[in-house]
Amino acid sequence: MNVDTVFKGLIDIGDTSTAGETLFNKDTAMTRLATALFAFAFSLSVAPAIAGDFADAAAVAEDLVATDTQQAAEAARIAYADFTGSLPFALVSAFFVTEPAEGYGMYTEHAGSFKPGQPILLYCEPIGLGWKEGGRGFQSAITVDFEITDSAGQVLGGQKKFGSFKFDSAVRNQEIMINLTMNVDGAEAGDYQLIYTFTDENSGETAVLPMPFSIAP
Repeated sequence: MNVDTVFKGLIDIGDTSTAGETLFNKDTAMTRLATALFAFAFSLSVAPAIAGDFADAAAVAEDLVATDTQQAAEAARIAYADFTGSLPFALVSAFFVTEPAEGYGMYTEHAGSFKPGQPILLYCEPIGLGWKEGGRGFQSAITVDFEITDSAGQVLGGQKKFGSFKFDSAVRNQEIMINLTMNVDGAEAGDYQLIYTFTDENSGETAVLPMPFSIAP
């Protein structure tokens, strides 16, 4: 079985242009954001200390909405970045997709049954990344290992650090996505599993992602 890989990582910040048209009311949007952050913080029961800090920061953001939406947005962003930075490194979303995503959340799920020779495309969103100061302001990095196993769990192939993603941003971005493309040549029809191991190079934490798939006859 021959395995070729292509990988791509993005920090997606979306299209912020309005082309001269008002798309939303900033005051209303920030009120909703701060209120949502405040409510979310109190909904967390697994980590009361973290939730308390997050609630305090979200409350500050909510108080600022009436006087300064820019400062409110910045306070809410920093609060959320602090909160996610306290979480274990993990993948909160991961799907086989029909084509590489062009941006964060811009994907169409694939059922996971592939024709012989068809590229296997994976979209995933990491969270809990460790950031360090450097570059434009903050830097983070992820490496990816993989193994392919058959239906009996026998390892058919794999590679250490076949993917490497470095993120350099002025802020601790949260909307981070990764596209992975794998070409599996010569695989017989049947059930398989791709086991990805993602490593946060700053914290040393790992997240294992098993993704069952099949090759159609």
